[in-house]
Amino acid sequence: MTVLALDIGPAEFAASRVDGGVGARAIQRIPIPADAVWDGCRDLLLDVAGDDEITAVGIACPGPIDKSAGMIAPAAIPQWRSGFDIVKAVRRLFPAAAVEVATDGLCVSLTERYLGGAHHSEAMLAGAGILALLAAERVARNTPPGCGAEHVTGHLHDRADYRPAGRAICGRHRPR
Repeated sequence: MTVLALDIGPAEFAASRVDGGVGARAIQRIPIPADAVWDGCRDLLLDVAGDDEITAVGIACPGPIDKSAGMIAPAAIPQWRSGFDIVKAVRRLFPAAAVEVATDGLCVSLTERYLGGAHHSEAMLAGAGILALLAAERVARNTPPGCGAEHVTGHLHDRADYRPAGRAICGRHRPR
């Protein structure tokens, strides 16, 4: 199972594998391109994925987000301000992957809950990693569609023993 995390920040994209065998240098960052924004994001994801089949991708993005449509409209990316279907684009890239997108605030909250916190930019990427692991677990458990990250994390907050598969989340942090 190869899982990716993507952080769509105000000035850069950051991506990482979500597994136990990576180090800090596994986080790759690129500035948001002035043109062909998706092409830059796609190339970053493909570079991080390598030749592995990707089973889940978690995406942290500043709002607004329309989760039901998979659309994001981050103010810092002019080409995407009117809406970009990030979920559809990532699914085309990795057809076997479960894809979840959530606000950067939810991703930071996931990091606080499961890792005890991190630097803000790393917290968003770590939260996206947790989101990806939750998506992968949802697929493995055959949880019905419509049970998104907020539902799953709300349920898991009630379970004090929950740890997302004991994996490193963004290349630096392990669940506590």
